[in-house]
Amino acid sequence: ASPLGSVVVESRHVDKPRLRVVDVDAGTSTLHPTPDDWVWTSLAYAPDGRRLVATVGDGRVQTFPATCDGPIEVLGSHDGVPLSGAFDPTGRRLVSGGADRRGVLFELDGARRRGEFLHQQEVSGTAWSADGARIATWAGERMLRIFDASNLGLVREVPALDLEERASLRFVEGGAKVEAIDASSRHVWFTAHDETLDVLRGHRTSAEGNPFPYVYD
Repeated sequence: ASPLGSVVVESRHVDKPRLRVVDVDAGTSTLHPTPDDWVWTSLAYAPDGRRLVATVGDGRVQTFPATCDGPIEVLGSHDGVPLSGAFDPTGRRLVSGGADRRGVLFELDGARRRGEFLHQQEVSGTAWSADGARIATWAGERMLRIFDASNLGLVREVPALDLEERASLRFVEGGAKVEAIDASSRHVWFTAHDETLDVLRGHRTSAEGNPFPYVYD
């Protein structure tokens, strides 16, 4: 969703990959072709709403105008399928995570790869704190990690074995907590003191007859 929530963009994999842009206020929906036949595995808006970051099934991390009609800038690539990408609050940095067990930090000014950090399994969730000082990642070893964005040093790690291997993340309450939502309806907050506060359960699980027991965001 765009920063103000007025536009939603989604990657569609029916027939051939396309981008669907929905103007919520106008009630319109437009399909745009992707520049190639690769599946786009994640999409996220820049803070000003002008650009999108997309991760692509062949490993690329790229940005393009939110109007979906401008040139694409390829920042770099992962050795495996990238699974998540997020702009920092200024829109000048970007972090991505992938199946190659790497989180990668990019500087958009000059499109250079600034650094990376390794996990034991694929990195499916990435998020920035509101001040841009911290990066949160979630990986398949079921570990939340917080990094210092200035030097990529590890600040904290918190295990959460009851969460699924894939989860999306965001900082909330001014960075005091990190919110995680996994693929089986668990919704968890981590506090700044390494405590797990709560798990919300509301979506039906496979044991309850749901053939698609996934929460994506």
